[in-house]
Amino acid sequence: SHSSNSRRLLETALKENISAELVDLPEEIDGMELENIRCVGLTAGASVPDELIGRAVKRLESFGFPLAAPEKG
Repeated sequence: SHSSNSRRLLETALKENISAELVDLPEEIDGMELENIRCVGLTAGASVPDELIGRAVKRLESFGFPLAAPEKG
């Protein structure tokens, strides 16, 4: 189940016509269609553990999306 913060982030992206997905685990990225994607933004709700975010970053990097600007806040 996704937090209200995470759902709000998704709604904000979709409102701006940005393709967006909610995932519970970084491994879910494997099933996504990423072939025609040039840039990926990653955001997380406040309650998401840093360990899960780090795993998601590594998973995206394994698909060729480099880490550009890590931010905490």
